[in-house]
Order: sequence, then C-alpha cells, then structure tokens
Amino acid sequence: MDFKLSDTDGKSTSSYIATLSKSGHVLQVRRKGSISEKGDVEQSMDLKQVVAVADTWMARWSDERLTLVAKEIKDTSIYLTYIPVREQVSIPQMKVVWRFDHRTGALKSFDASNYYSHYNKTFPVHPKLTADQASAKLGPKVTPSGKPKLEIHNSKLVYAFPVTGIGGVSHVYVNARTGAGEGINYNL
Repeated sequence: MDFKLSDTDGKSTSSYIATLSKSGHVLQVRRKGSISEKGDVEQSMDLKQVVAVADTWMARWSDERLTLVAKEIKDTSIYLTYIPVREQVSIPQMKVVWRFDHRTGALKSFDASNYYSHYNKTFPVHPKLTADQASAKLGPKVTPSGKPKLEIHNSKLVYAFPVTGIGGVSHVYVNARTGAGEGINYNL
C-alpha cells in the first residue's frame, strides 16, 4: 500500500510516497517529482555525511544489523547498498538501497523490497567443503586471484572466487556444500 502525507483538505504536504507491506514494513520510499537545487534542504552532502545519515537510520530500521557493501556516486546521486551478513556469510539478494541527492542532502529513494522478499527464508551458512577443496573444482582456464568469500548466490551457499584467466570473468561461484559450479560473474 502506498501512503503520502496530506492536509485535512487532501492536499499533498510532502513529496514522498512510502510503500508499506501488509504487515507494516517500509518497503520503499521515493520522492515524487524532481529535486531542485533550491529544494527542501539546502545543504550539499559528501559521501561521508550521507553514510553517517544512512547508518543512523539503518540502526533504527531493523533489529538485524546490515553491512554497507557498496557506495557509488553517479551524476547528482549517491547510492548506498546494505546487506545482511549472517555468520560471516553475505546475503546480497537481501539488499537495501539508499539514494541521496548530494547537492541538497535530500533522500531520493529507499528500497528494501529485496530485503523483505527474502525476509522469511533461511539460508545455509555452514559449508561442507573447505575453500581449498572448492578451489580444486575450478576449471583449468581460471586462476584464483584472491581469497574466496562465502556468500549466498541464487539461494545457495557458495565460495565466490575472484579469478583471472578468462577475459571479462571476475568471479567463479562454487557450491560450498557440493562442489558444483554455480555460475560466473562478468565485468562488462
């Protein structure tokens, strides 16, 4: 359900629309319309300030602590991506994304829909194979270029190996329980 603030006459008093789940979780917040440089807030924010604001909100938003895993500045926006890390296993499909206008400090959007679409799922976090056993399953054309990281990939526990050897391939995913190949990641 979408909500927006309005006065007693029904006139909108805020440019934000919030989408809530049936159980009352905030799935998304987005700003309707454009943000001018003379918007509601007239204070530019750098990356460090935006991270401090988002970290404060994230600490109150959920009982589960989420970890900041990506920061990107693109045009006039700063994007921050948070994910849960359970028992040192990253769960990227449960990402929460913030978008701020760095010129004004205004929130452009907040999206936790991926987080809540996987909210009640349990993910395996204990590997049956060691990283060395899993690396033996890599093909002969790739060479590990760093330490593998345990993460959830397509709902499976995998070792994400950074690799070299095949142009454009940055990671190879090996199932941490069975040793089966679970895909690759291209840098295009």
